[in-house]
Amino acid sequence: MAPNHIIQPTGASRLGQCQFAHQRRLAPAAHTRRWAQTTVRMFLKGLLLVLLVGPSACTKTDADSATCLRNLQEIGSASRVFELANKRMPADFRSLRPYLSQPQVLICPAYHRKPPRSWNDMDWAGVTYELVRPGLKLAETQSVVKVFARCPKHGYLCLGDGSVLKRPHCETVP
Repeated sequence: MAPNHIIQPTGASRLGQCQFAHQRRLAPAAHTRRWAQTTVRMFLKGLLLVLLVGPSACTKTDADSATCLRNLQEIGSASRVFELANKRMPADFRSLRPYLSQPQVLICPAYHRKPPRSWNDMDWAGVTYELVRPGLKLAETQSVVKVFARCPKHGYLCLGDGSVLKRPHCETVP
């Protein structure tokens, strides 16, 4: 009988080539060392994957949040211009059409909907921001302010003067 470290032929093929057993029995220490090396390699690959993919996911979320904030600022400014021109707050988002630069402003990017190319393609039921009637009491200021719209995804409030508040605690005033 041959020792364990010698590869023995398992048989001959028709072409005269030998087939060898490719696996040998390893000593317990070598097996443990190979298992440890494999585990470390898998851990490092996983860590590299998290480092490469993780920041890009956070960056996309941050970019969506920043775009939402800019959209609400433009909506707030348009509502302020509308109020100065008409002496009242707009009743809906359609009335802001002449004051907004493009229809994409009315869709929060976090919803991943395809934005309309022009005002003629605008689906008014697909506006992702919610119209809020004035009379919202902010817990921080204890005063009633003119809130015009809000983003349900990010929690931003668009005030009638064009400013945007980030995630305030608020309640409606009866």
